[in-house]
Amino acid sequence: MGSGIASRNRLLERLLPLLTTYFVDTFGLAVVYPLLTPLLLDPKYELLSVSFTSSHRLLILTLLIASFPFAQFFGAPLIGALSDRLGRRRIFLLTIAGSIFGYLVTAVGAGVHSLSLLWLGRILSGLFAGNLSLCLAVIADMAAQPSVRARYFGWIGAVGGPSFIAAILVGSFLVEMPAVAFLLTALLACLNLYLMASLFKETHFSHFKEPFNLLGGVRNVVTALRFKKVKSIYISFFFFTMCWVTSMQLLSSYATLRFSATPSYLLMIFVTVALFWFLTNGLLNPWLTKRIPPEMLFSAGLVLLGIFLFLSLAMKPFYLFLPFFGISAILAALCWTNGLATISLTAPPSIQGSVLGINQSVSALASIVGPLIGGALITFSAGSLFVFTAICSFIAVFFLRKKQ
Repeated sequence: MGSGIASRNRLLERLLPLLTTYFVDTFGLAVVYPLLTPLLLDPKYELLSVSFTSSHRLLILTLLIASFPFAQFFGAPLIGALSDRLGRRRIFLLTIAGSIFGYLVTAVGAGVHSLSLLWLGRILSGLFAGNLSLCLAVIADMAAQPSVRARYFGWIGAVGGPSFIAAILVGSFLVEMPAVAFLLTALLACLNLYLMASLFKETHFSHFKEPFNLLGGVRNVVTALRFKKVKSIYISFFFFTMCWVTSMQLLSSYATLRFSATPSYLLMIFVTVALFWFLTNGLLNPWLTKRIPPEMLFSAGLVLLGIFLFLSLAMKPFYLFLPFFGISAILAALCWTNGLATISLTAPPSIQGSVLGINQSVSALASIVGPLIGGALITFSAGSLFVFTAICSFIAVFFLRKKQ
C-alpha cells in the first residue's frame, strides 16, 4: 500500500507542472473576454478615436481577439517540432517565459491605453501558446497505453474548467482595472515557470541528428497530410473545433438575442459549462476510457454533440436551454479529450510534439474561421448559430469515419 501511495505521489509531482501550465494558459486566454470588450467599445478608455463608429470598434475587437489564435497558428507547430529535437523541458521554459513577456506587454498596453501594445501583447501571447501540445506530448511520453493516455489527457482538460471560471470572475471583477488583471496573469505564469523549472524532469531525449530546418517542418506537415488516416483525423478535429469554439465565443450574443439574457444569466451559462467540462474530464472520462477506445468515444461524442446542439434550438425558455447546452458541454469535453488521444495514438513517440503541435495549429485556424462565419450568420438569425455548429459536428464525424 505504501508503494502505491508513493507511486501516486510521484505521478502527481510529474503532472503538477503540466496541470499548472494548462491552467495558466487557459486563464490567459479567457481573462480577456470580459476585459477587451469594454476597452474597445467604451470611448472613455480612449483606445480609439471618438470618430470610430460602433461597427468599426466591433470589427477591431474581433480582429484583436483573432490575433491570438492567428499567432498560435504559426507558433504551435514550431514549438512542437523544437520539443521533439531539444527536449520538452527547454521549450517549456522558453514558452512560459515568452508568455510572461506577452502578458506584461498587454498589461502596459491596457495601462497606457495603447492599442498597438495591446495588439503586440496578444500576438506574443499567442505565439508562445503552444504549451498544450507540449503538455500532451509529455503525457504521450509517459503513457503508451491508449486508455491511460486518454485518462491523463482528461486530467489536463479538467483543469480548463476551474481555470475558465476563475478567469471570467477575475476579468469581470477587474474590468475597471484591466492592467491589474494582466499583471495577475503574468504573476501566475511566473509561479508556473518556477514549478516547471524545479519539478519537471525531462521525458523525451531526441535521436534526431540532422540540424533543425524551418522548411523541413513545413515539409513534415505536407507529408503528414498525404496519409489518409492522419489527414482525416486532423480535418475532423478542425471541424469539431469550429463547432465548439464558435458555439462558446458567440454564446453571449445568442443568449442576448434569444433570451435577452442579463449578465448574471450569461455568467450562469459559462459557470455551468466550465463545471460540466471539469466533471466530465475529471470523473466521467476516466471511467469511460477504461471500457471504450478513445476513437469510438470521439466518434459517438460528435454525433450526440450535433444532435444536442440542434435540440437546443427548440428550447425557447432559458431554463430549458441551459441543461441542453450543459449536456452539449459534456459531449464536447469527451470529444476534445478523446479526439486529442486519437491523434496522439496515430504518431510514433519521436514526433509526438510535432503531430500535436500541428493539431494545435489546425485548432487555432478553426478558432479564427468558425467565429467569423458564425458571427456573420447570427446577424441574420440567432438560431443559425447552432445550425451551423451542429453541421460542423456532423462533418467532423464524416471525416473521422472516412479514414477507416
